[in-house]
Amino acid sequence: MEYVTVAQEGFYGLYHVPVKDHDPKKVVIVVGGSEGNENIPMNVGAMFARCGIAALGICYWNVDGLPKELVRVPVDPFEKAILWLKNKGFEKIIMYGISKGAELVLLCASLMPDICGVVALSPIHCIWGGMYGNKSMASKTFSSASEFTYRGKDFPCMTAHLKYVNSKIKITKKVGIIITSFGNEKLS
Repeated sequence: MEYVTVAQEGFYGLYHVPVKDHDPKKVVIVVGGSEGNENIPMNVGAMFARCGIAALGICYWNVDGLPKELVRVPVDPFEKAILWLKNKGFEKIIMYGISKGAELVLLCASLMPDICGVVALSPIHCIWGGMYGNKSMASKTFSSASEFTYRGKDFPCMTAHLKYVNSKIKITKKVGIIITSFGNEKLS
């Protein structure tokens, strides 16, 4: 695996060379979800390489050199990644994304004609306002600013004001799961 940094090429990637015979013209770009770390780009990219498919796992936030929040994250670095792959001789570029990454690969495919296929696992139908926080979903807060930008401009986005509440769950042997409180309200 080869690391590609923002400082080197303008994107943060993990390039996985196939371990067996492969189509030298085909590559998949792997994008993770709202966790924003190397986990999915590294592990799913490696899985594709083990299956004989070259892969470039790309992080788009929450790693060194990239935005620390999922708010106004530029999609432009994907153009640089595509150019980098084309310079390596790849002609068929497919994007694979999970959850928030699925939304991102659909967005990229609508903007970048060099993408010839998309695998979008569990996307949502629109661009949302961004999210602050990089821990659990319950610790995140939401922004009215778009989660993604292109060439310096925000995409129109849906906004919502969601609030997660803490629940206390007790597991019993006889009954199963009992919710004892929801938010600040005690349940009897």
